Amino acid sequence: MASIFIAENMASTKVGSLLRSGISAVDVENGDIQVLGDLAPNMGNDLYTTGAVTAITDVIYLVDGVELEYTEELTRGIDDYVNVANKPFRLRKPMVGDRFSISEEAITALAANGEVVVGNCVETPAAGTNLAEVAPANVDATSSFVATIVARWTFGTRAIPMVRLEVTKAL
Repeated sequence: MASIFIAENMASTKVGSLLRSGISAVDVENGDIQVLGDLAPNMGNDLYTTGAVTAITDVIYLVDGVELEYTEELTRGIDDYVNVANKPFRLRKPMVGDRFSISEEAITALAANGEVVVGNCVETPAAGTNLAEVAPANVDATSSFVATIVARWTFGTRAIPMVRLEVTKAL
């Protein structure tokens, strides 16, 4: 199952300068975090190469590709959608105060069962494409991004576990 991203109340839904277009050498899922690289060669003036986080201080963008795909299958949903390698996708720059939801699977949870705890935080990981859950007392002061887990909820008829986040720090 692929991750889901829902931009519920984000500045980037109204402010176009907080959106970027990216292209990755590997498949990425909505809700993943990416770091912008250089402009993609021979691809215009607003398409950036992207990659996984390599340091907790990296400025992150959230993958929010548009789930458009022609298919005659009736059993596919947005939880099946993946932004394929070498194809452009949309990224959102998070801002303090933004609220959004992502699939719980897009967070590296503290618990072995993969469930996050409401009231805990997520932050930029040291490496990878998933946000990392941390207890509020353990948030790294050097992290480029921090959000509070405000709710766990279920999405759609497939009962997909989702997490609502509120951004408290974003570089």
